[in-house]
Amino acid sequence: MTIPVIEMLFVLEDIQPPNDMCLRVNPKGLDEESKDYLSLYLLLVSCNKTEVRAKFKFSILNAKREETKAMESQRAYRFVQGKDWGFKKFIRRDFLFDEANGLLPDDKLTLYCEVSVVADSVNISGQSNAVQFKVPPCLRVNPKGLDEESKDYLSLYLLLVSCNKTEVRAKFKFSILNAKREETKAMESQRAYRFVQGKDWGFKKFIRRDFLFDEANGLLPDDKLTLYCEVSVVADSVNISGQSNAVQFKVPECRLADDLGGLFDTQRFSDVTLYVGGREFLAHKAILAARSPVFAAMFEHEMEERKHNRVEITDMDHDVFKEMLRYVYTGRAANLDRMADDLLAAADKYALDRLKVMCEEALSSSLSVDNAADVLILADLHSAEQLRAQSIEFINSHATDVMDTHGWKSMIKSHPHLIAEAFRALATQQAPPIGPPRKKIRSS
Repeated sequence: MTIPVIEMLFVLEDIQPPNDMCLRVNPKGLDEESKDYLSLYLLLVSCNKTEVRAKFKFSILNAKREETKAMESQRAYRFVQGKDWGFKKFIRRDFLFDEANGLLPDDKLTLYCEVSVVADSVNISGQSNAVQFKVPPCLRVNPKGLDEESKDYLSLYLLLVSCNKTEVRAKFKFSILNAKREETKAMESQRAYRFVQGKDWGFKKFIRRDFLFDEANGLLPDDKLTLYCEVSVVADSVNISGQSNAVQFKVPECRLADDLGGLFDTQRFSDVTLYVGGREFLAHKAILAARSPVFAAMFEHEMEERKHNRVEITDMDHDVFKEMLRYVYTGRAANLDRMADDLLAAADKYALDRLKVMCEEALSSSLSVDNAADVLILADLHSAEQLRAQSIEFINSHATDVMDTHGWKSMIKSHPHLIAEAFRALATQQAPPIGPPRKKIRSS
C-alpha cells in the first residue's frame, strides 16, 4: 500500500513561537535495527535563539480524529538549529499498514505533533539523532503577518525544507481545529503549486488576529492553536498556478560545488600560490576572498601577499590546510571526523563560520569522558560557544568520571576559569526553584 497523502497537525503552546519546526519522517526506519518501523523526529529548522528547550508528543489520528499510538518525550530536550529529537521506532510498519487497525483512513496518515517550549533551566538528557532523512514540508507561521498590509492577520505557509527531486508539485489545505477536533477556517490551494527547496506557498492573510484571539470563537482551547495541514503530491503533468501549459523543462541540478572542486583539483587559471609546511597550493584569489574575509583583507591591502601573489602560512599542517582549502571551494569537508579539532582552529583563523559550526557539531558528537576537558579547552580557545556549552553540559553529567582524567587535572592548572564555569553551571542546574513552597494536598 502506498500513502499518497500525509497530513500533519502541529499544536503550539505559544501563539508566537520563536522558531520553525517540522517533522522528519523515515517510512523505513533509519538503519538495519529499525527497518521494520516508521521513524519520526522533530526538527528545529530555524530559530532566533542559540537553542530552544522543548517537550513534544507524537501520535496518529484515526478516522474519528482520536489520538492513537502516542509517544512523548519524558523530559525537555535541547534543540539547536538543524538538530532533531524523536523516536527511531515510532510504530511498526506492519501494524501501521494493517487495515484492521484503522490508522490509514482513505490511505491518509495523519501525524499529530504537540510542542511545548519550556524554561531554559530545564535539565536535558538523551542523545541527539544526527542522521539526515527525507524531509516532508513544514509550516511557516507568522503570528503578526508578513508586512504592513497583513499585520492584523496570522500568515501561514507550507515550506519544502529539502527534497531528493528538483521540484515537487502539490496541493495543500490549511485549517484550524477547535476543541472538538473539527476543522474550521479552512483555506486550500485551488491548483497544484510548484515547490522547490527553500520556497513556500500559502496565505498571507490566513485568519484575522482579533478573530483568532476572540474566546467566543473557540479557536484556542486551553490557549493552544492546532493547525491542520493536508498535503497531496500530484503528477508532474498537472498545470501549475502562474505557469502556461507549455512543455515543462527538466532543469539540471546545480553542480557549482562540483565545478569549483574541479577547479581546485586541476589548479587551472590559478593566480596565487600558498606555501604551507613545505607544500605549495595553487589557488584563485577571487574565490579565497569571496569565501573568507581574512583572505579578502589580505588581498585588498598593500601587503606582501598582494604584491607577489604569494602567501606563506607557518602555523598549520599542510594536510589540514588542504582540507580547509577544499572546503573553501566546495563547501564540503570529507575528513571532518578525523581532523575536526585542527579544522576548528583553521576555520576560526580564516573566519569560515559554517565550517566552524560543522567542526563543533563533529566534536560534540564525539564527546567522551576522556576528551571532554580537552574539547572544552579547545572550544574556549576558539570562541566556539555551542561546543563550549555542550562540553560543560557533558562534564556536569559525568562529573565524577571526568575529574579523574588527565585532561581535567591539566585544565585545573592551565584554564582554572573553565573549572569555575563548569561548577557554576552545575550549581545553577541543581539550584532549587525560587518561590513559595508548594502546598501539600490533603488526603480525604
